[in-house]
Amino acid sequence: MSLSRRDARILIVQTLFENDFYDTEPTGPDLVGIFNRIAKEHNPSFVDNEFAKNILVGVASKYKEINTIIENTASDWPLEKIGTVDRNILRLGVFELLFGGEFDVPGRVALNEAIEVTKAFLGDSSRKFVNGVLGAVYLEVKDPNEEEHVPKKIPVKKSVGGIVFRVSDSGVMFAFVHDIFGRWTLSKGGLEEGEEVEEGLKRVIKDEIGVTITIHEKIGSNSYVAHPPEGAIRKEVEYFLSQTDDATLRLKETEGLDEAKWFSYDEAKNISFYPDLKQIILDGMVKAIEVYAKKVRT
Repeated sequence: MSLSRRDARILIVQTLFENDFYDTEPTGPDLVGIFNRIAKEHNPSFVDNEFAKNILVGVASKYKEINTIIENTASDWPLEKIGTVDRNILRLGVFELLFGGEFDVPGRVALNEAIEVTKAFLGDSSRKFVNGVLGAVYLEVKDPNEEEHVPKKIPVKKSVGGIVFRVSDSGVMFAFVHDIFGRWTLSKGGLEEGEEVEEGLKRVIKDEIGVTITIHEKIGSNSYVAHPPEGAIRKEVEYFLSQTDDATLRLKETEGLDEAKWFSYDEAKNISFYPDLKQIILDGMVKAIEVYAKKVRT
């Protein structure tokens, strides 16, 4: 039985965890030796795994740099205050995000794999912290030309999303969802086969945040490449200005999102959105306020 890369990563975290008890900067041979001992306990054929060896030697060579990046990204958490398991998942994740290209691991794949590894070790609150830190690192270091390495002919998935607003006593409020990478974003989802856009949007919003909407107009669209386990896929998303009378948001349980919340316009201007969504969101909020103002005048 061969050792998959994901299983190798789990053993790598165990290796880094054990080394952490020595409180010294590791060397490549130190880490490889620990890894081989742990791997042998699982299956003798896992020893001397080339992928694991390259990662561990790489982590050792960049140890101080990796620690500095973690400290700068999680600035409220000194390295020694971060849980030992959390800290070493971060070390592996940061190394692969920065240097994984040397081992044919694109940044988005490295991020997805790190998220999967957290599931093997951490509870919900720790996973949110680790995923948030790694998501922030990914957004800082991702290669803007990463899509050039994706095959031109990949499956396309059509999706829809909503800039959802409601009118309250204090004015216009906007609903956003928070993802595990630490960014606020728009509620969205894929269209089902043969489903009309408006019908699909109403279903998606009701399913994800529990509100019933009416649709005003299309605001914008974007496209990006996702890397699920089954392979790269291009997601093309259309966004619509949508209104609800429902005041309570009920976020669907999902591994990708951890919060849904209403924001005023002034609050929303100061929160962290993905760069490719920011202008779409700002345009949508302005349109929503225009809709509200027109209704008030009439």
